[in-house]
Amino acid sequence: ATPEPTATPEPTATRTPLPCTTFEPNADLADCNLSRETLGGKDLSGANLRSANLTGAILDGTNLSGADLTSAVMTNADLTDADLSDAIMVGVNFRGADLTDAVLDNADLEKADFSDAILEDASLKGTNLLDAKFIGAEMKGANLDSAIIVGIRLLDAKMRSVTLTNLIMDRM
Repeated sequence: ATPEPTATPEPTATRTPLPCTTFEPNADLADCNLSRETLGGKDLSGANLRSANLTGAILDGTNLSGADLTSAVMTNADLTDADLSDAIMVGVNFRGADLTDAVLDNADLEKADFSDAILEDASLKGTNLLDAKFIGAEMKGANLDSAIIVGIRLLDAKMRSVTLTNLIMDRM
C-alpha cells in the first residue's frame, strides 16, 4: 500500500504593510518613523498612522481627514492648515505642535496632549476632548463649539477670543 500523500496547507493571507514611503489615501503607515519627514500638502485621508512617530514632521496643508492616528507622536510637528477632521487621535502627543488654522472637527481627541501647542484659529467643533491637556497652549481664536470637554486641563492656556458654545461638560 502506498502512503496517502499529505495535504499541503494552503498559505494563509497575511497583511503586507506598504513601505513607510507610500503617502496616499488609506496608506498603512502604522508604527512608521516619519520624524522630520516633509509631507506638506499630501493626501493621507483615511490613512493608518497608529503609533507613528511624526516628531517635527512638516504636515502643513496635509489632508489627514478620517485617519487613525491613535497613540501617534506629533511633538513639534507643523500642522498649519491641516485637515484632521473626523480623525481618530486618542492619546496623540501634540506637545509643541503648530496647529494654526487646522481643522479638527468631529475628531476623537480623548487623552490627547496639546501642551505648549499653538492652536490659533483652529477649528475643534464637535470634538471629543475627554481628559485632553492644553497646558500652556496658545488657543487664540480657536473654535470649540459643541466639544466634549469633560476632564480637560487648561492650566496657563491662552484662550483669547475662543468660541466656547454648546459645550458638553458632564459625563453622560
